[in-house]
Amino acid sequence: CSWECAQGSVHQLECQYAASKNTKFTIKSYSIPSSLYSSITILRMLLTKSSDPQTYSRIMNLMDHAQERQAEGTYAMTNMKLNVKTFLKKHFGEVEFTECEIERSIGILRTNGMKLEQNSLRQSPGVVLYPVYCLINHACYIITTLTTPSVRTFTCS
Repeated sequence: CSWECAQGSVHQLECQYAASKNTKFTIKSYSIPSSLYSSITILRMLLTKSSDPQTYSRIMNLMDHAQERQAEGTYAMTNMKLNVKTFLKKHFGEVEFTECEIERSIGILRTNGMKLEQNSLRQSPGVVLYPVYCLINHACYIITTLTTPSVRTFTCS
C-alpha cells in the first residue's frame, strides 16, 4: 500500500467505522509490512455486511474449510483469530461482530485470498479477495492465472 492508496475510497469503510468509534489506528510506514493489514482486511469484510449486503453475500458464499481446519487444529487459524480479536478490542472496544463471523471471515480469506505481491510488498505480500474469481476456481482446481498484476487481469486456462 502507499499514502495515495490509504487516501482512496477503498479504505473509507474502516476509516468511517473508526471515526464512529472515536478511534484511529495508524501504520507508521507503508513500505514495511504491518500486522494490522490482515486485521483491517477482516474488519473490511465484516463491515460489508451492512454497507454492501450484495458483496457480503458473495463473500459468505465462499468456502472457508472450517471443519477441515478445526480437525487439524491448525495454529495459524488460532493465531490469526487472536490477532484480529485483539486488534478489534484494542481499537474499538466492544464490537458488533460475533466470534463465528470473525472465524468465518478468517477462514474465507485464508482459503480464497490471493497474494498481492507488488512493489515493496514482495517480501511480505498483502492478501486480496476477489469473490467472482474465487467462484471460478470453486472446485479447488486453479483454472485461472494472473497475467498482468499491474492491471489485475485474470485469464481462464
